[in-house]
Amino acid sequence: MKFTRILVQDIRYQMRYGFYLLYAFVSLIYIGILRLIPVTARTEVATLIILSDPALLGFFFIGGIWLLEQGEGLHRYWSVLPVKPYAYIGAKLLSLGFISTLSGLLITGISGVGGINYPLLVVTLLLSAGIFTLAGLVLATMARTVNHYLVLTIPVEIGILLPPLLLLCGLHHPLLLLFPGTQGLAALRFALGLERKMELGLILAGLLFWLGIAFGWAYLRVPMALREGGNGS
Repeated sequence: MKFTRILVQDIRYQMRYGFYLLYAFVSLIYIGILRLIPVTARTEVATLIILSDPALLGFFFIGGIWLLEQGEGLHRYWSVLPVKPYAYIGAKLLSLGFISTLSGLLITGISGVGGINYPLLVVTLLLSAGIFTLAGLVLATMARTVNHYLVLTIPVEIGILLPPLLLLCGLHHPLLLLFPGTQGLAALRFALGLERKMELGLILAGLLFWLGIAFGWAYLRVPMALREGGNGS
């Protein structure tokens, strides 16, 4: 029950500061773009949009959420509340993963993309958004301002986006398949019925592996930062 209350409070906090409206606004823009693209190329473009929009928006938004909470002095209360740090981390993961999944379903459902495996799409969005959100949460604990956070995210953004872009540009190397961005893109291609270059079981296992790494990293970093009022540096 404690975790449920924390999760509901997180969702209310995100709604109060307009994160849901921002997700909806960006999603509608992408739907409009996809509607202008010929049907033959729409699904291919949709995979890139879904990876770069719903899955990655949480990566950017978590920094703003953390810094807002820090500025309002909310983090100092976590050291005295009778809840474990994993509840804070898990609530952020699920709440932003929920928005990302809704956004991805909205984009694919309204933009005219056909042949969608919706259960696989939901799983892919939750896993990908979870990885990127947790990575952003860790970086947010090191940031002093929004600008500082944006600077800190640059290497991680490159690590997420560059490998799948290299594959799409025709550069094939086995090491590129180990990156979470590549695995997320491959899972999205499965969900949207496109060409499949990796086994689905291996893709999902890879995403689960990266989610575990990201959660472990967050569990090591976030409790320390909460004890110190939001910035553990």
